[in-house]
Amino acid sequence: MSRNLGRVHGRGAGQRPPHHYRGRRTAGEDRSRNDREAGLEDRVTARQGLFQDVLLEDGTAPNFDVAFLDGHHQKDATLEYFDALYEFANEDAIIAFDDVNGYSDGMDEAWAEIRADPRVDLSVLTNRTGFVVVNSSVSDPKRFSLPY
Repeated sequence: MSRNLGRVHGRGAGQRPPHHYRGRRTAGEDRSRNDREAGLEDRVTARQGLFQDVLLEDGTAPNFDVAFLDGHHQKDATLEYFDALYEFANEDAIIAFDDVNGYSDGMDEAWAEIRADPRVDLSVLTNRTGFVVVNSSVSDPKRFSLPY
């Protein structure tokens, strides 16, 4: 089944460039133009297309320290993306999920499952965005919600 991805941004460790995955052509063109104008074009790799095609290109994906997921606002898709991203997360990686609070019942449910997942060491919920830390040395998982 094809999943149309809005945005996934990943930031690799050390000197590796961040990777931007875009589902919509105009969003990818905007990102490329913004990177060029900011003088970052040689430090950013942009990929555009369906999630499974661009994240797992050739069956691999770059490992990352930070990823931001936004675009496909459905419970099952969000949970699938978490599973896929987890496989490539570096130690102490952060995965941010946009619109997991108050967007829809499905997104609220997806966030509840993600934050309860035993692979999540720390979770923080802000107004609409949830952040998780995975692959860390935290021995007792922590869960926070920030008032807004």
